[in-house]
Amino acid sequence: MRKIIYTVLSLAILSTSFVSCSKDALDPTLDVDRDNEKNPIKTASDLRLITTGAYNTMAYYTYYGKEYIIYNEVRSDNAYSVGYSNRFLNVTEFVLTPTQVYPTNTWRQIYKLINSVNLAINAKDIEGDEAEINQNLGEAYALRALGHFDLLKLYGQHYVNNGGVDALGVPYMTEFATVDIAKSQRKTVKENHDAIMADIDKAVELLRAGTGELSSARINLQSALGMKSRMALYFSGWFPQDITLVRSAAEEALEMDGNVVPIANFYQSFSSLDPQPNSIFELIQYGTQNQSTESLYYIYSGDGYGDVLANEGILDLYTDNDSLDIRGGKNMIGYDDYEDFRNIGKYRKMDDNIKMMRYEEILLNYVEAVFRIDGALDATALGYLNGLAVNRGLEPYTSVTLDDILLERRKELMFEGFRFDDLMRLKMDVPASPMIDADVLYGDTRLAFPIPQSEINVTRIPQNAGY
Repeated sequence: MRKIIYTVLSLAILSTSFVSCSKDALDPTLDVDRDNEKNPIKTASDLRLITTGAYNTMAYYTYYGKEYIIYNEVRSDNAYSVGYSNRFLNVTEFVLTPTQVYPTNTWRQIYKLINSVNLAINAKDIEGDEAEINQNLGEAYALRALGHFDLLKLYGQHYVNNGGVDALGVPYMTEFATVDIAKSQRKTVKENHDAIMADIDKAVELLRAGTGELSSARINLQSALGMKSRMALYFSGWFPQDITLVRSAAEEALEMDGNVVPIANFYQSFSSLDPQPNSIFELIQYGTQNQSTESLYYIYSGDGYGDVLANEGILDLYTDNDSLDIRGGKNMIGYDDYEDFRNIGKYRKMDDNIKMMRYEEILLNYVEAVFRIDGALDATALGYLNGLAVNRGLEPYTSVTLDDILLERRKELMFEGFRFDDLMRLKMDVPASPMIDADVLYGDTRLAFPIPQSEINVTRIPQNAGY
């Protein structure tokens, strides 16, 4: 009898033994002793249970619940960890080692997500409404693409030593609980890119034939198109042709639904329990179902651990003709009661939803793509950009440079986990901070996380340069 569990701890564990505990089961009514041969996934409802569990896996603090977002802020010119509770200090100082918890736990958690959605993707002879099946499979493909995309950005070698598209990426897993070490080997960045874009395209195809899910608590067609624009924008740093994909995917997503959150609601929108006009995809946190002391709130707030501080120079970004951009207002960024300069306005409570995608991100993806393709903004793109600027307290743009667009992007998405990735795709150095004396130059081996030693011990995959 072949018994399987629905989640695993990492590729390394997959290669040796199946380890489980009841809290890892995606469906609490199905225990880990389920015989998958006698009682396989066979209905649309079974598929939905799998994808629902995958969202819970994604929201865990070692992934989007906290750590993945913080990695991309404290390794940038936005923020740094001062180490009050010793959290993220080795990340912000670029002194990680292969045995430390950050590279190990995030690798483990993302592959746990991928493993669970592979169970859904590879299920056979599913019964039920075809639109529901397509919807759930579309979500699963999008999650698999996103998981591998996030792994590649963190562990890939494309921005190390000018490695580029032929550098080592990450293992691309398409089967559930594989024990084949040959299938666990690292692909090239190009191979990762091609597989990620194929998966997100498959997700879009399936979601077009899905139920028309509108909830921002799950991936739908609009958020999948938004993801495609995000992925293609990042990849355009190494695959220039992808910029056209950014434009088309973002344009379609923007036309579907949503709007820039109005200036009067900007501050409240980050903690509101009500659906916001700019909410495209969020991981729901509510009541006691949140990351508690491991939440984004607790690491950003001086009333929590408060390790993550803002670089004081960022306030200068928000001034325009002596008027203060609302995004740089005192209720968003400033000094707390302990005289620490920090993010105040985003993630103000433990149960604030995790903002996976906002309308404003897709807008900025689109505007940048139009400028890069045409060398200027047409009336539509300029209208989008000015709709954002005016709703943040600025005068409309009459002429626009690429630097203007990149500045709006940085200001709008600050503290949400984008800055390091933007620095890398733009091939920029990470500026010195109060915790590091000198810039970390583009190409430095420390820019990529080390492959966990526990993974190397089992699958013998190559370690990253410099570790």
